[in-house]
Amino acid sequence: MRVFPRNKITFLDITEPINALIQKEGGVEGMAHLYTRHTTTAIRVNENESNLVRDFHEFMESLIPASKEYHRDKLHLRDCPADEPKNARAHLMALMLGSSESIPFRDGKLMLGLWQSIFFIDCDGGRPDGREILVTIVSP
Repeated sequence: MRVFPRNKITFLDITEPINALIQKEGGVEGMAHLYTRHTTTAIRVNENESNLVRDFHEFMESLIPASKEYHRDKLHLRDCPADEPKNARAHLMALMLGSSESIPFRDGKLMLGLWQSIFFIDCDGGRPDGREILVTIVSP
């Protein structure tokens, strides 16, 4: 697993692994629902283009700057474990992005638009404890 600096937003294109899972499960037509179980991550559909990802980083920095002091990061005011990370910014980003997507598939392949990809977005920099995406495939 790759570990990224905390507070760095990381994008992972998971389109092909999801297509492979649909094919492995024998799904011909139906719906794939993807859900992340982590409060600092998101699942989104958009274009996998490096300049767009760069624009997203800059946009999020303008909305939720790393330099700002956040109430959630005042650990002395909270009842939390001693090793609790200061990651309010990551929680705020994930709140704005959303934790799930439902995407139809046909002939064993996601019905995404020409330029669409599925992203797993880690707003907390890629935590070393790993991440989990739940995938539910519904097929008649």
